[in-house]
Amino acid sequence: MTPAGRRWSGLERALVQVAGLVNAYTAMPTEQAGFRALYLSGSVVATASFGLPDLGLTTLAGAAEEARRITAATSFPLLVDADTGWEARPMVDRTARELERADAAAIQLEDQVTEKRCGHRPDKRLAPSAETEERIAAAVSARADPGSAVIERTDALAVEGLDTAVERARRYAAAGGDVLFREGAGNRGSSPRWSRPPGCQSWPASRSSA
Repeated sequence: MTPAGRRWSGLERALVQVAGLVNAYTAMPTEQAGFRALYLSGSVVATASFGLPDLGLTTLAGAAEEARRITAATSFPLLVDADTGWEARPMVDRTARELERADAAAIQLEDQVTEKRCGHRPDKRLAPSAETEERIAAAVSARADPGSAVIERTDALAVEGLDTAVERARRYAAAGGDVLFREGAGNRGSSPRWSRPPGCQSWPASRSSA
């Protein structure tokens, strides 16, 4: 079984509640509260680790170091927010490899422009869908552990509405994304139009450990 597979083991067919955490220390009470998977957001890395706003000011090195500290303290799967992958395809390749070496069980990429903003802030701008698809394809091709997952977050609901968000979701699944994170979905997240594209899970969802 692969390293990511070991972390996902037993959760393959479960509805998994994922808890956000701040650092390695907070992984312990999170586990004790009954959660079985953990999430490191880009906002946490920016604010808690560096005292910065979540405006695309962090780096891969900062996220990878925080991920290493957390995975050293827990055996649970860690999902790491990799923002936009930090630039174009060669950098997304490196992002996927470095976070996998940090023992992340999944990485999340988003479809904003590189000068991104926190998903809950106004004035977000979307990258072209083709650019985001390239990010996903780069991350998928770069991973060495088949048990790890690539999560694609779309911010399109708040920016361009449901039609665009659904179309982007389908294109991201076709590009190889394993899981879709619908940022700010609210009641619109239950729309039947979010029918699952082949090969992709809706968020939240389990991931095979094969």
